[in-house]
Amino acid sequence: MCGRVVSSLPRDFLAEHFSAEEVAAPELPPSYNTAPGAMLYVVAEGRAGRRVGTMRWGLVPPWADSPDRGPRPINARAETLFSKRAFAEAMQSGRRCLVPVSGFFEFKASPAGKQPYLLTRPDGFPLAMAGLWSRWSRDGGESVVTFTIITTTANEDVAPLHDRMPALLRREAWGSWLNPHGGDVARLGELLVPSPTGSLVHRPVSRRVNDARNDDPALLSA
Repeated sequence: MCGRVVSSLPRDFLAEHFSAEEVAAPELPPSYNTAPGAMLYVVAEGRAGRRVGTMRWGLVPPWADSPDRGPRPINARAETLFSKRAFAEAMQSGRRCLVPVSGFFEFKASPAGKQPYLLTRPDGFPLAMAGLWSRWSRDGGESVVTFTIITTTANEDVAPLHDRMPALLRREAWGSWLNPHGGDVARLGELLVPSPTGSLVHRPVSRRVNDARNDDPALLSA
């Protein structure tokens, strides 16, 4: 699964990196230990083209009674996207997105307690996690936009730490994934596979990561 991420890159850098035509997001402060329920930058296709916005982590389907009650899945398994109503509806409706992060954490049991590891690209560029988004609204009032991160089977880089990993999309797949008017939606599932071995590196970091209330750059040191 993917339940904690680092989101420390500036909004305008992400807009340039992901070739966004529009920025519809406030500048978020860097976060070194982002947990579900937080706001994150998300790349999606808007009316004016590709855009960088912010969404809340934890998918709330449009038919939910409330955005604060009931299941709010933070991850969606690639293998069951079309058998879960909320995920299938988002896929079919073109509500697909990229979640750009600097890295993500996995945790491994040790005699001294749970040891967090940070996983990043070797070149330091942002990871493009495949995601789904949803808009929940109350009649005549409140609107909440949320997302979930899609996971797949772990590759050899992640397997020593966990049996699942985020589905990471290469640049050449971004357009197909984000296109809300794409052709065969089922074929998009072919993109949601483990990344090639060597596409991620991991290292142990501070055990202070275990408490989501801690959020500072020193967390990324061992």
